[in-house]
Amino acid sequence: MRKLSVEDIVKNNENCYSFVVAIAKRARQISEKANDEELILDEKPVQLAVQEFVEGKFRIEQDDNGRNNGNDGNDNEDDAGQVDAAG
Repeated sequence: MRKLSVEDIVKNNENCYSFVVAIAKRARQISEKANDEELILDEKPVQLAVQEFVEGKFRIEQDDNGRNNGNDGNDNEDDAGQVDAAG
């Protein structure tokens, strides 16, 4: 995978901070799943998360005020970077 900057990936007035937080959150999900299933990853979880975002496998949801929202099973309202995984 070629190296991409945040500006190359984030479009449509999306918040760069939200993007970084969402990638970190998705990377943690990937890492936890790999640990639970005792899998060895060929790539780093962050690289996999960025690749999934670029391919449209997940997206960042925001409300009308620009705040991140979504449901990841965590009731913490201060949780930034909500990830809506497709599939």
